[in-house]
Amino acid sequence: MICEYQISNILLNRKNAYLPINRKITFFGSPLKKLLNTIHQNFEIPDINYAISLYYLYNYYHLNKDIQDKLTYFFSHLNIFFFTCLILSVKQIEDESLTNIKLLCNTCNINYNNYIEIEEMILHDLKWNTFINLDKINEFKKYLEHYMDLPRSMDSLS
Repeated sequence: MICEYQISNILLNRKNAYLPINRKITFFGSPLKKLLNTIHQNFEIPDINYAISLYYLYNYYHLNKDIQDKLTYFFSHLNIFFFTCLILSVKQIEDESLTNIKLLCNTCNINYNNYIEIEEMILHDLKWNTFINLDKINEFKKYLEHYMDLPRSMDSLS
C-alpha cells in the first residue's frame, strides 16, 4: 500500500521529500492506508485504477504547485482527493457512472458534498482530460516503482 510519505516523494519527483500532508497518524496507522484498506475490503476495483488515480493526483499537483491556497487545501484533504481520483479512474476505465457514489462515500467515511466539490475542482483543472493510453500508464507505473517500499514494491499497483 502507498502512504502519505510515498505520495510526497511521487509528487515532488524525488526521494526523501517532505510535503505538508496532514499526518494525523491514528492507532491503526495512516489515514490514507486506512482508506485504501476500506476500499480493498469493500469494493472490487482493478489494480490499474490505483495507478491511474495516482497519475491524476500527480497531474493535479503539478498543475497547481505554485498556487499556495490550492496546495494547502489539497494536502488537508488528500484522502478525498485520492478517493475522487480513484472514482474518476473507475468511471474512465470501466465506463460506468457509478450510480451509488453516496454509498461509496459513506463506506469510506467521506462527505459526499466534499467529494462533489473536489471532483469538479479536479476535472476543471485537468480540463476534463481523464483519458490516458496504456503506454502512458505503464510508463507512470515504472516511475512509481522507484518510490515504493522495496519489500512491498507495487503491491497494490501491479
